[in-house]
Amino acid sequence: MQDLDGFCDDFGANAIERGHLAGWVAAAFSAVLCGLVGGAVALFPSLWANLFTQAETVREACRNYLQIVGPFYAFYGVSLCLYFASQGAGRVLWPVIASVLRVVVIVMGCIAVAREPGATAAQFFWVIAAALAAQGLMTGAAIRLGAWRVGLAP
Repeated sequence: MQDLDGFCDDFGANAIERGHLAGWVAAAFSAVLCGLVGGAVALFPSLWANLFTQAETVREACRNYLQIVGPFYAFYGVSLCLYFASQGAGRVLWPVIASVLRVVVIVMGCIAVAREPGATAAQFFWVIAAALAAQGLMTGAAIRLGAWRVGLAP
């Protein structure tokens, strides 16, 4: 697999399709790797939660968070990888907008959940999971729809 330096070279040498391929292969690898880590901690959250505290309420919150949000780490892996690849392509606008979207979803979603009587921690965790998915999907869609091609000669 090509490193980021090679990715930058491809875009700099107008090997645009090769640069796209390298970026998407790396994003897929990141999704799989982050998804495996997230899936593992979602399936076995106590292995992680028990490392840091003896307080059972904290452990329970940690387990609950990991079980809900862990599977969504794959989306974060895609967005982070495509953000770094976008730096190499010199086109970071859409990945940055997607990161801002993640923050907006978290803030607005948590405000909405906090206004609900009897809101649970799990509801907040689902907001975080949705925000990770939104960021990953928006970043991927922007790249797929041509964010790396803006301003390049055909």
